[in-house]
Amino acid sequence: MPNLEEHCKHSLRLYGVEGREVHSWMDDPCRKFAGSHRQFRHDTETIEFVKEYFAEKIGPKLAGNIAIDHIMLDHEETVKKRREKNDAILSDKDPYELEKPKYEKKKEELRRELRLSEIKTSRIKDYIQITYAHRKEDLFDLAVTSLLDWENYCLSRENPNSNIEIKDITGYVNNLFNRAKPVNSRTAAHYLGFLVAYLKHDNREDLANYANNEKKKCVKKFREADKNAKSMPIKDVVELYKSAPLRGKILIRLLLLQTLIPIQSLETISFIQTSEGKYQFNIDGNIINSIDEETIKLAEPLIKENILKGDRRLLDIAARTFEANIHNYAESVHLSYKVTPKDLRKFGRNHHPDDLMEMLSNAPMQYKRL
Repeated sequence: MPNLEEHCKHSLRLYGVEGREVHSWMDDPCRKFAGSHRQFRHDTETIEFVKEYFAEKIGPKLAGNIAIDHIMLDHEETVKKRREKNDAILSDKDPYELEKPKYEKKKEELRRELRLSEIKTSRIKDYIQITYAHRKEDLFDLAVTSLLDWENYCLSRENPNSNIEIKDITGYVNNLFNRAKPVNSRTAAHYLGFLVAYLKHDNREDLANYANNEKKKCVKKFREADKNAKSMPIKDVVELYKSAPLRGKILIRLLLLQTLIPIQSLETISFIQTSEGKYQFNIDGNIINSIDEETIKLAEPLIKENILKGDRRLLDIAARTFEANIHNYAESVHLSYKVTPKDLRKFGRNHHPDDLMEMLSNAPMQYKRL
């Protein structure tokens, strides 16, 4: 079974702290019960206790996460040992792999319980359990974060037990933008979106409609900000493109030149080779004819590499890693600000395609139209 040091290293890798006090306390029964100690202090009640007991030392959320990972790491070890002892062939799949979904499901249940425990208001908690019980993990987390923020505001009022009124919605919106660390208008719109849905569920149409109007104001605000934001300098885009590796160059070209394709859809672009030896690209069966010949020619080594791997995607990287990759390219040329895929997409929309093609194929001094 994982010993104390292994648990500490695991936590250090995940959270930057060892959590030694938590791990030592959870495994303390092993002095009396040896390998059977996991029947003690390895359950959901333990997680809640750990959150409170170690709150002052490392914070309730971190303490709870460390406790969950301790239990799950022990569970993984138990399953592995069971597999090693099992000589019978259960199927053509690895027995450990068959156990994994059960473990992952239990881990997710524990994690959601931990997040829900942050909410004190039973009506909000019940609403999230009913509405988001089977929704994706990120959506569940967004709902908890948003409604927890609303709950904290309500409990901070002079009379926290009083009925919610229109003035409270106004006060909450003002609070979002006037707190010590104000949220931006995009985040405020997300928070208000979840609040609107909750108020409708609670049959407070008047409050929901008012909150929805406030949400629309936030949406308008961040859209105007996006529209008026300063575009990247040409020289920075050129340097970024020149410094990027092949896969990065393809990504940058798609961001700049294929402005009608949503950023998150770029990872799903796949290809086939026609009988004439040319490449044809599509997204979900819809053919893309707009990818320029220069991009295709540049991508040919990447395409051939992907064919050998049995991967028919043009870019074998996930959309969620696009931003990290672009940011790394920007750091390599010492740009003083963080560059995102949206910045490049905006640059592409603000310039003529012919100018972009010339910019990507020539040195900076060879074009003047931009």
